[in-house]
Amino acid sequence: MRLTLIGHASLLIETADCRVLMDPVLWDPHQEGLFHVHPAREVLHARLPPLDVLVISHRHLDHFDIRSLAHLPRQVQVVVPQDPLLEKSLRALGFEEVHALAPLTEFFVGGTRFVTTPSRAPVREFGLVIQDETGTCFNAVDTVLDASAVAAVRQVAPTLDVFLASWQPMLEVDFQWNRPVAFPVQRYAELLGHVAALEPRAVVPGANGFRYCGISSWLNQVVFPVSRARFCVDVKRARGDCAVFPMDPGDVLEFGAAGFRLDAGGASFVRRLPEARVSLDYRPVDFDGRLVDGPCAPDEAAAIRASVERVMDVELPRFLEEADATCWRLHQQHGVVQQLEVVFPDERLSWCIDFTASPPRMARGASSLATVHSLVTASVLHGIASGTRTWDYAIMGGFYRRFLTFEPQAPLSDPLRLRFPSGQAQASVIEAEVARWAGVRPLSSARAPRALLQRCGVFPTGATAR
Repeated sequence: MRLTLIGHASLLIETADCRVLMDPVLWDPHQEGLFHVHPAREVLHARLPPLDVLVISHRHLDHFDIRSLAHLPRQVQVVVPQDPLLEKSLRALGFEEVHALAPLTEFFVGGTRFVTTPSRAPVREFGLVIQDETGTCFNAVDTVLDASAVAAVRQVAPTLDVFLASWQPMLEVDFQWNRPVAFPVQRYAELLGHVAALEPRAVVPGANGFRYCGISSWLNQVVFPVSRARFCVDVKRARGDCAVFPMDPGDVLEFGAAGFRLDAGGASFVRRLPEARVSLDYRPVDFDGRLVDGPCAPDEAAAIRASVERVMDVELPRFLEEADATCWRLHQQHGVVQQLEVVFPDERLSWCIDFTASPPRMARGASSLATVHSLVTASVLHGIASGTRTWDYAIMGGFYRRFLTFEPQAPLSDPLRLRFPSGQAQASVIEAEVARWAGVRPLSSARAPRALLQRCGVFPTGATAR
C-alpha cells in the first residue's frame, strides 16, 4: 500500500488494485481563506492520477473543498457520512455515484476492503480503515475517539500497520470563548493513549497540517499547543517498538510484508515548497489578539454599515420579539443583559438586549449592567447575514468572540446564532461555491467504473453508529 500526502488531510491511498483520494484540498488558501497548508506545497494539477474512489470524511471546509471537488472526475465512487448537505452538494456538482454510509459500514472496491469508523464529535463524520493484501491502514482524520470507538477499530482491524493519528489537541475556539488557553494536558494524553491502545506498527501524524493566514495569523500562537516533532518523540517514548513517519506534502510512504519505505518528495503531482519559517510556536502569553476589521473600499464600507444597521436595528429586534419565549427562559432566570459590540475598521458600535423584559428589548448603546458580551467584526456580521460567510469562519478566525461575567446553569443560547443558524449559513456558502465551480473541466480521469459492494452493520459494538 502507498500513501501520498497532498497536504493537511488530503491523502492519496493506492492499494493493490484501487486508488482512493481522501478529503482533497488542492488549492490554497482554503477554508474561506483562513488556512494555508503547512508546510507550503504546490499541487501539479495536470498530473493528478486517475481515481477509483473519492472519500469525504465530514463537512468542514478544510476537508470538503468545493473548488477541488469540482475539478475531479464525476464517474468515481464517492463515499460520505450520512450528512444530507454533503450528498446534495456532491450531486449538484454532477457526481453520479454518491454513497452516504453510517459508521461501522464495510464495503469493497475490487479486492480492497474499507470500514468506516465512529466518532463522538457532534458533526457527522467518520474515519476509515483500508485493507488490502499488503496491509492495513487506519486514517482517523478529525474523528474524536473514546474507548468504545477505539474498541471498534480494534475489532475491525486487529492488526494495524499504519495509524494516521489525530495528534494535535487544538485550542481552536478557547480564546474566542474566554476559556483558558493553558496546555491541554489531559486531551494530549488521550491522543497518545489512542496510539498505545491501537498498537500500530507505524504512526503518521495525520491531518492538522495547516496554518492560519492573513488577519487571523495571530492564532498560530494559540491554536497549536503541540509541535509535530514533540508528538513523534512522545510516541517513541510511549511505544519504543513503533515506527514514526512525519510526512510533508509530496512524501510517499510505502508498506507491506517487507516493511516500510518513506520516499521524501517522491510524489509526481505535489511537492513541498521552500518558504521562510512560519511560526506555529505555542505562545499563549505573548500574542496580539486584538479584534480588528480590515479596511475596504468606500462603497463596500457603506454596504457593510447598512447591512449591520439593518440586522441590529430591525431584524434582530424583530426576531427577539417573535421567537418562542422558551428560547430566553434561562436568560430571564439569570436576569441577563447582553451587550453586542460591532467592530468597524474605524469605530465600534454597541447594542444591548435586556432579557429581563418580556419580550426582550433591544436598543443602541452600551450597558454597565451587561453580564454577557459578544463582539463581532462588521464585515463578518454582514457576511453571515448575507449568506457569504459561515459561523466556522467567524469563530475559528477570531472574528466573533463572547464572554460571560457569571456561570449559567446551562449553556445560554446566542440570539445572533439563532437568527442566522450555523447550518443555514454553511449551506448558503456551499451552494454559492457549487454554482461558481460546477462547470469546470475535471483535471484527472476516473478509471473504468468499479462496483462498490456494501455490507452494513457487520461490526456491532458499543460504539454508536449514527
